[in-house]
This record gives sequence, structure tokens and C-alpha cells, in this order.
Amino acid sequence: MKKIYYNGRFHTMVPSSSANTKENASEPSSTRSSAAVDVGSPQSSPSSAVDAICCEDGVITAVGRYDDFSEELLREAELHDLDGAVVFPGFIDTYSAPAIDAFDNAAETDPEFGESEVLYWVGEAVDYLNDKGVCVLCLHGPGDRRRAPFRRIIGTEDSSIIYDVSWQTAFEKELYDGCFDAILENPRTSLLLFNPVYDDSESVQDAILRLTRTAAENIGRLEDMGTIEVGKKANFTVFDEDPYEKDLKAFAHSHADLIINEGNIVYNAYDQAMEELYDLLSNQMF
Repeated sequence: MKKIYYNGRFHTMVPSSSANTKENASEPSSTRSSAAVDVGSPQSSPSSAVDAICCEDGVITAVGRYDDFSEELLREAELHDLDGAVVFPGFIDTYSAPAIDAFDNAAETDPEFGESEVLYWVGEAVDYLNDKGVCVLCLHGPGDRRRAPFRRIIGTEDSSIIYDVSWQTAFEKELYDGCFDAILENPRTSLLLFNPVYDDSESVQDAILRLTRTAAENIGRLEDMGTIEVGKKANFTVFDEDPYEKDLKAFAHSHADLIINEGNIVYNAYDQAMEELYDLLSNQMF
């Protein structure tokens, strides 16, 4: 099923030096790649050339202006109005791996930390990472039994998790020294999941670059993720407000509105809030 996400403000994260500035006039508009701009610089703004993408089977097939998409394509596709939201390539989280690795080790050696506690911790972690806009989670080591709870709770294909990301930055090595003593406590308050990206970055632009193009380069996946281009996975992190208009401290308190993984909406902040409200009211009534 073809899907079109339109009426968005897209930060493609494609460097201007590698942007495709030519279109083949013989190609139908539904398969062309519009010119992209470098949106990784501090002065960047959403590309005026891009307000819509089309994807099929989880892969981006067109990037450009909604008005340029053919009528045939618009009839065939499932349309999703982004209502002016700001769209980035799906965030790739390589920063949570050390904490999750430490959690695995601590949970395995603590006799009082059973399966129910593991599931609760992982559930809280997933909720937190969803709120931050994480589309792809990278983990150290293989997908063994200790990682199974993440797959069960996330509820999406394994494309949401990349295993065996064994490289460590100097920043991650520093984190290992005495920072995980309370790793079994609630991950929402530990500031060890995702948050290291803020300390490792000088600006919002730098942080988002580390969560998109740079992350994809570091894990050897730039060929299929990290930027918004034809042929790459339809992975997107969506915000109501442009993070580039905030400072780094304010960005640390931002909340993702949507997460789209391989063309499918896997997280909707509004739906999540309504579900939590329903659960709260149900518990109060009964």
C-alpha cells in the first residue's frame, strides 16, 4: 500500500554537496526525488522543496512537493495530513545502549529482580524512548533472551532494534565508570537513557545530526536510513514544534508527536495520552 505523508516541514538531513538537484523529465512525478538542502547546519530550516513524501513497502519512493505528485498517485495512496508538523529522519538511538547493557547485567545478577520487574522497567524505558522520538534502538551484544522483553513490548518488527552495535564512543566509555549504581530504578528518572546525547552535543542541530545521519554512518547503515531520500527506509520522527527554534535545554524537554517506522505510525503521542487517561479513570472507577 502506497502512503503519502504531506503538509509537513521536512528536515531531510541531506548534505547540500550530495543533494540531488536534477530531475529526469521522463520519470513520472511520483518517483522523482526533489532537490534537497543541507539541513544539518545551525542556520538550517525545513526544505521549501519538500513538504511531502510517498512510501511503499516501508521504503521512500518520492520526496518533494505534494502539489507535484500525480493525480494517479494521490488516488492510489493512503493520505496522512501532518498538519504542518516538523519531520526528521527517524531518530537512531545509539546512546541508550550502555545503560541497557548495564541494566541487563544488573537484572540478571539481582535475585530479587524477577521477570515482572524486568517487564515493568522495559515498559517504562520504551515509553520514555517513544516520548523522545526514538525510531530505531541500537543495543550492544546479540538479541539474546535478555533483549526479548524489548521486542515484546515495542510490538514492532525487529527493524526497530539493531543488535551488535559494539562500538563505543569515548563518551560512552566514560559513562561506564560508576554511573549505573542505580540502574534498576525507574529509567524515566535516571537520565541514563537517551539523555547522554544532550551532554555529547553543543547545540540542538548537533544533537539531531548525531541522532540521524551521524548515527547511521556510525553503525554502517547510511545506505538505508539517517536521511530522507528516495530508496531509504520510511522512518520519521515528527514534532509539533521545530526543535531548531529551541536551545538544547528546551529540546531536552521536547516530546515527539509521531514516530513512523517503515511507513507505519508506531507511536502517536495523542493516542498514548488518551490511553493513559482512560487507564487512570478506569482505575479510579474500579
